[in-house]
Amino acid sequence: MSDGRVPVNFGDPRKYSKVLKSDVKEALFPDDPFRQFRHPSKLQRFKNGLCYFVPMVEWLPNYTLSLFKFDLLSGITIASLAIPQGISYAKLANIPPIIGLYSSFIPPLIYAVFGSSKNIAVGTVAASSLLIAQNIGEEVSVDKNPTLYLNLVFTTAFITGVFQTALGFLRLGILVDFLSHSTITGFMCGTATIIILQQLKGFFGLVHFTSKTDVVSVIGAIIHNWKEEEELTKGNDIEHIILDLSGVTAIDMSGIETLDELRKSLGVNGVKITLVNPRIDIMEKMLRSKFIDKIGKESVFLSVEEAIESCKFSLNTSKRKSNGDHSNTSGV
Repeated sequence: MSDGRVPVNFGDPRKYSKVLKSDVKEALFPDDPFRQFRHPSKLQRFKNGLCYFVPMVEWLPNYTLSLFKFDLLSGITIASLAIPQGISYAKLANIPPIIGLYSSFIPPLIYAVFGSSKNIAVGTVAASSLLIAQNIGEEVSVDKNPTLYLNLVFTTAFITGVFQTALGFLRLGILVDFLSHSTITGFMCGTATIIILQQLKGFFGLVHFTSKTDVVSVIGAIIHNWKEEEELTKGNDIEHIILDLSGVTAIDMSGIETLDELRKSLGVNGVKITLVNPRIDIMEKMLRSKFIDKIGKESVFLSVEEAIESCKFSLNTSKRKSNGDHSNTSGV
């Protein structure tokens, strides 16, 4: 053309269906999973398909002994972490610890055969354990019906596997890119907080604990257990504690101070300490430290039988004064 412009052939416009098909294929299947089956040879297509679905077939022929040594060392290292981790995750989900051990080594074995990446950690996670315990625990009590609870856990694991397989086949991992950094950080911090709260049951030695995971329910369960323990201790009938010191060969000032602290804490609840058969050197140290003066010389005996009879007499005397002739000998 005289003005230097070159005509461009735009071609015929594509239909909307073709444009949509191309965009979906680019988003979900950028690597074209069916390319292995486009080889003209049937045998080669079969080999390509087998390597695609079972990647172990591709890398196993090239596996060497030197690689095995490194894998063995890394396997031992990971096992030292995976074993206690699997047990702890099983406790989070309220299932037997042996199932946590199974979940620690069976999924990696399966992934070694069917996995496509050697840099992915496969196994249980704390978030899934907490979600299982929370959702299933609301429907079934693990204490009242453990068999049904365990069956529901297995069913949940199977359905989760089906969904993950479908997501992997459809290449929907791209959805993770739409989660903001704040959402992921908040989820991780919340999971860590819930894990810490769930460990309070074992830390405080609580038997009855809530199946809920929120902060209010967990703190409320701890306070409720403390109130129950206080109510149980209020109805205590113990008035005397007999300490047999025949096996104690030596004691220092810190030990005597510990006994004095024990005397004070028990004295708040009206419980008295009685000593039996202390050695001469130990008795001298207690006399010098004024500990015997605090408990009274009448609280020291040479044998357990004498101490028991004295405590019984003291209990019977106090009961007669308050309740007439009714005696109580269960307080020793």
